[in-house]
Amino acid sequence: MKNHTNFFERLANLSSFVIDSGVIYTISEHDSRKSNRVEVGERRYDLNQFMSVAAMEDLEERLYQGKMFTFTQNYVQEALQAEILSERQKDSRKDILRLQEFVLLEVLPLMIDTAYDLGELLHVDLEVKKSGREVIEDVLQLNSKEGEDVEEINVFQEKERLRQKVLERITQEIREEPYIRAEGIIKEQGEKTLWDRLVQGSICVMGGEIFGLRDIDEEEKEGEIRISIENIMYGLEYNCSASDLGEKYDQLLLNTLKQSALAQWNVETDERVMIPANEKKRRGALERLADTKNFEYGNLGYIREGELFYVYWEMPKFAMQNPLEPQRYHPFPATRVSVRVNASDGRVYHEGAYVVDEMAHPFLRDWKNRYEHICILSGGNFENTAQGIVRHISSAINAFTNGLTLKSLDEHGSRDENAMYFGRSLKETYTTVGTLTREQAVEAGYRITNEWILDGKERGEEIQGEKQ
Repeated sequence: MKNHTNFFERLANLSSFVIDSGVIYTISEHDSRKSNRVEVGERRYDLNQFMSVAAMEDLEERLYQGKMFTFTQNYVQEALQAEILSERQKDSRKDILRLQEFVLLEVLPLMIDTAYDLGELLHVDLEVKKSGREVIEDVLQLNSKEGEDVEEINVFQEKERLRQKVLERITQEIREEPYIRAEGIIKEQGEKTLWDRLVQGSICVMGGEIFGLRDIDEEEKEGEIRISIENIMYGLEYNCSASDLGEKYDQLLLNTLKQSALAQWNVETDERVMIPANEKKRRGALERLADTKNFEYGNLGYIREGELFYVYWEMPKFAMQNPLEPQRYHPFPATRVSVRVNASDGRVYHEGAYVVDEMAHPFLRDWKNRYEHICILSGGNFENTAQGIVRHISSAINAFTNGLTLKSLDEHGSRDENAMYFGRSLKETYTTVGTLTREQAVEAGYRITNEWILDGKERGEEIQGEKQ
């Protein structure tokens, strides 16, 4: 809302003045020997009553009432939505909860949506076609039953809880103790102005600086600058800059507007604050799953190892065509291909594609370890988003099942079965996994992959597609 200066800042930029007992006094060069005056050495300047601070604040409110109204109208909606996000991030107090929420509510729904399009390719059989979000909400039991109105009541309760929480915080931020304590005549309080909450006593503003008034003894009465109010002489004591006090005034005004907006907000009539009916359920479900080590839906899910999540897509068993002897096919078991995801300082990161279970494959270094990294010579960059993770998994599956090409053999030493992958020949891999004809593989239910001859013509020496 701050795109203007307040009345105090405007006055401080124009001239010197004194504020005493809730009244603004300007300083004039006319010397009429008034009791209210400023003395600089032998020279005297009159203090002339200009306007009360209360009247100035009222004028300020009228001048900017349009902006203030717009601010208060929008503030509650923005503040409560921000509080929801803040609570979610606190629920993610530990990066592990933030990560779990991200995987469950963003990555897996997108994988489920993608599975419908890739069902035939991946042998996915999803009987009821729901959106990925609906599936996860059903699994987490977040959806209300038809005709159930308990959740609507909870929404009102949730809005009221958030309103009270933000209101309490804003109220605490409103300064009860004055920012400046000075001497001089203290205004007998009726209803406090904003100014009264910031400044107690009298001040003088000169050259953009604020001086509090203080009692002086007889010797100091001969000092350079003195102010006489109601026949009492004061000296000046530096306190702060006018801009500093102006900022404090603005912050107090802002908090007061926030407090007023929250206090007057009608939870039942204002529908602009969008709090999902299942918000409490969502938090509770995530808390219940906090210690869950794995989650699966069909052929996809995640496995948690400490603070790492392996988000996987299980490929059905597949038989890769031999790029040197196309009549031979080499069988591999159903394989969970995953991407490793972690979180730090509330941000999610992912790196590397991994095979969840131990298996023999030319692209794996160790055949007897779980979570073995898939080594693909070509690389790719994937954003740290749900879309990036799903593309990463899809790319890794494609490379893992279709990446054994003639070019790959060339890059590993020779275009024959002596090509070395991780210190072992391709022949050793074939001997370990076995060999089938295409007919045998199809009859046994293997998905056929890596076919690079189509209708008797070479498709090319390298399968075209994304690789990890």
